[in-house]
Amino acid sequence: MNKRVMFLCLLILIAVINGGCWDKKEFNKISFATAMAVDRIDETYQLTIKVMMPKNASDGDYPVWVVSGNGKSIQDAMDDISKRSPRNIYWSHMDVIILGENVLDNNMYQTLDFFIRGNEFRRRNYFMTTEGKASDLLDISPKLAKINTFYFKSLIEDQNDMIARSAVTLNDVLLGISDRGRDLFIPKLQLQESKDDMHQPQSEEETVAKSEGNGGKEENSIDSDDNMLELKGGALIKDEAFVCWVDEEWVNGFYWIYGNIKRASISIAHPVDETETLSFAIKKSSCDITVNSQEPLSVQLTVRPVLNIVENTMQDKLNQEEGENFLEQIKMAIEEKIKNQVENTIALAKENNVDPFGIGRRIWAYYPQDFAKLDEENYMSSLDISVVVESELKFALIIN
Repeated sequence: MNKRVMFLCLLILIAVINGGCWDKKEFNKISFATAMAVDRIDETYQLTIKVMMPKNASDGDYPVWVVSGNGKSIQDAMDDISKRSPRNIYWSHMDVIILGENVLDNNMYQTLDFFIRGNEFRRRNYFMTTEGKASDLLDISPKLAKINTFYFKSLIEDQNDMIARSAVTLNDVLLGISDRGRDLFIPKLQLQESKDDMHQPQSEEETVAKSEGNGGKEENSIDSDDNMLELKGGALIKDEAFVCWVDEEWVNGFYWIYGNIKRASISIAHPVDETETLSFAIKKSSCDITVNSQEPLSVQLTVRPVLNIVENTMQDKLNQEEGENFLEQIKMAIEEKIKNQVENTIALAKENNVDPFGIGRRIWAYYPQDFAKLDEENYMSSLDISVVVESELKFALIIN
């Protein structure tokens, strides 16, 4: 009897498990938000999202939709979008959030509060910023990615493959505006500059003439694509408020300190002939932050890059003695260039009294008594910071 009861229970269990989905969502009734731009105009939020519409796409009919909504809060703006969306929007697949310049100028935590509380948003969502309106970037459609739903995500993940910790997530943003002894750096997304540093829109007549001159076909050259985006520079944030924009040269120095460079390059003038160039692949790099707790408090940054030569435009043959001197000259030139980059980065940070490197956090964690003596709001401008570079060259690949 017990066996029959057990067998009956087993049949019921199998029937329940194989009964199908009880909370199904029809695929053609949902859409996936993949990127979001947040702007603020006066006291109103403008939310722009890029939505992927699941369906079988045919030529010329790409399943991507860009839609905007306005509201006193981000939730109000989302509700405004929902009123005009033909499908339910699924947010868990969203990868990138771009903050406009006006959002940075206001209380950032007020903006981020929505993403912190929302159960459909992930702490791994990537954050970027831009000068001007963030919504303008969602309309960009480069020729290499006509369906550019994942274009923004690919940009920052490719950079993160080269420089670890260069991608800024929601979790990083929260720590940067709330953690003691560390401020926030957010990478900047912008339209790629053309060769003449200008983007002159073509008239309809010029566009037609250009097309006819090319046999009626669009140019396939990447250089002719005015819709390419790039990560270049960034924004510094302190106490939930925007501090300043920084350029690419500053960011290079920042990554020597903060990032673990795994795949990048650096070039120097040839020690023998300055018109020639030596290029090196950075195989790896690290930075040690050493705190000297003796009065006066000081910090030493030790950058340790490992490099391989990848290009030498001057092909003179060298004997062993000349080669050893040549290697020493190269080593000094590289270390001087890296040191200058790092020192210029630190100088700007001290000028604006901002610490995106986490130096204050290191002091607070390991020397809390010394950190308590510092002015927590202004310690960066008065802190004594020195830079040492100890490079390692792969000698076998340098001498021709």
